[in-house]
Amino acid sequence: MKDTTKTITKKVVKAYSINQALVGLGLKEADASTLRYLNYFISQIPIMSADFMYVHPKHNLLTALYEKETQMLISKYSIDKCRKDQMKEEVKAALPNRKDIFIEYDIKEGDPLEEITKASQAINSDLIVIGQKAGASPHGILAKNLARSSTTNLLIVPQSAKTSITNILIPIDFSETSDKALELAIAIHKRLTKPAKITCLHVYDMPNNNFFRDEAPWAEIKKDIERNLIDGFHVFLKNIADDYRQNIEIVLVERKISGTAYYITKYANKNEVDFMIMGARGHSKVHLLLMGSVTEAVIDLNDTIPTLITH
Repeated sequence: MKDTTKTITKKVVKAYSINQALVGLGLKEADASTLRYLNYFISQIPIMSADFMYVHPKHNLLTALYEKETQMLISKYSIDKCRKDQMKEEVKAALPNRKDIFIEYDIKEGDPLEEITKASQAINSDLIVIGQKAGASPHGILAKNLARSSTTNLLIVPQSAKTSITNILIPIDFSETSDKALELAIAIHKRLTKPAKITCLHVYDMPNNNFFRDEAPWAEIKKDIERNLIDGFHVFLKNIADDYRQNIEIVLVERKISGTAYYITKYANKNEVDFMIMGARGHSKVHLLLMGSVTEAVIDLNDTIPTLITH
């Protein structure tokens, strides 16, 4: 008799490594914190090659009017050379003794989103790194635009980021990118010199309770919903992280008045999360809008925790 039993192949998650990183710099004070964190990050995660890039805006109308006079004093080549020398000094100071990494420097002119996207595609980077200055900043807009349009993993480093990965948070919506985010967390965890805590957080909605006149049925419904979500989590984790199950904490948070991003950020700050991994979008058109907006809102609200956006 033929054996029809199916053999389930357990997915093996490889330890995380980066072949080619693209690091966007602004040649401003925020670069110091970005490079400091990058130096820590690559002490945990091996990187073969890194391309450091600065994009300066195109000449405006006023500059164009005086372009001839300006060129008589200093050439664009000289300006770019000074900027490249400044980048080299910053990187060498922040990343000492990194002879194991092949480093290049590039100066571009134009729109940062377009130039970073083109450069990422040209060098086939598997990680883009940008800093995020505290408060209102063009980098905040750039981070959201890159999270929305890029197909490469994006690491956003806030100016006040701590150089540690001890408490990893993964907001989960049970989409395909949630799978990737959890898988990436495990891959990173395998590289850490000290084990980190991994928390999977799901923000859920309760149905309208106007139909219930007393609290007892409502409380039971809440328990049933959370029980079903926990069961769903066990299935979700078994597919990817069965071996890591003992290292992963499941957290459910009911969304009441504010947006999902508020509850994610509130939980992260309250529980001293120092690294976050999020999917850029969900598995359907609805999730594409939902998860995309949630991710962008978290980028807006979060100004302390390094966040890795995965595609």
